[in-house]
Amino acid sequence: MELGTGLEAGGVFSSSSCIEDDVHQLVMEFQLNGGNSWAQCRCHGLKFLTSNDNSFNGSSSKGDAAVEIISLSVSNMDAAFNGGWVDIALPPKS
Repeated sequence: MELGTGLEAGGVFSSSSCIEDDVHQLVMEFQLNGGNSWAQCRCHGLKFLTSNDNSFNGSSSKGDAAVEIISLSVSNMDAAFNGGWVDIALPPKS
């Protein structure tokens, strides 16, 4: 997946998912590649699974509501091994 000039996402190497109280929680870690460098990225998201959701279609599936990203962290090559993360500021909800 191309993220910008010379920057693309590598494969997802770790993920976790949990559904509790009609909220689907997701955590994903993947690699960003650019030139000879890489960085590790961690993303946390939520998907609300309520019948009030506009995407609810009345079937056993609760629709295709978008996942809302609630946090995004990036670590460079060295810090990824030492646990150093930088939180990326997300745009405000519109």
